[in-house]
Amino acid sequence: MSDRPDRVHVYVRTEIEEKVSAWSPQLHGLFVADWSIAEVGRLVAEIARAEYQADPDNFLWYDERIDDVDDYHLVRRLLMDKHAEDRLQALRILDSSLQIRRQRDEILSYPRDRANELVIVPCVGADSAGWLVEQVTEPGDAILAITPVTDSTVWAMQVVNSIELSVPYRYVTDLVGGPETTVTELMETPDRILVRG
Repeated sequence: MSDRPDRVHVYVRTEIEEKVSAWSPQLHGLFVADWSIAEVGRLVAEIARAEYQADPDNFLWYDERIDDVDDYHLVRRLLMDKHAEDRLQALRILDSSLQIRRQRDEILSYPRDRANELVIVPCVGADSAGWLVEQVTEPGDAILAITPVTDSTVWAMQVVNSIELSVPYRYVTDLVGGPETTVTELMETPDRILVRG
């Protein structure tokens, strides 16, 4: 099919009593709440086979957790891949950096998404700009990509679907490496906002 996604992102948010909600911007029939993780897995496989003939190897599963920090709904979105432990360490460093007033103020100053949440996505250096922008599919979608720079500070870049800001930003297509540009390379740019475009 021509609209078949290359990669399918599945976001699973743990609720109470081992129940989860799940959704995917690529699998339009997937939006459930209060299900078990096994039920979600079966539904995702069924939708993927029936509608997209999607390859399960191209599924990216994320674990989302919500915390309240200074009246923000802070969502930690962790990609469950071979770098999950490194990503988890980045979240630990984020927690440390939130204890430093200047860093907390900077991180919490980023705009919230259309659901009024600040979605934090921990990255490793080899992650691509393309992977980041695939997570902002609708107008108003936004994530904050982070990666550690020291044991107590993180680098951050906002990634948005569309923009109406008066601050410097860059479209992913304007990057020298395009969507294949790595987070390590993004860290070397002066821009702190990346737009899907």
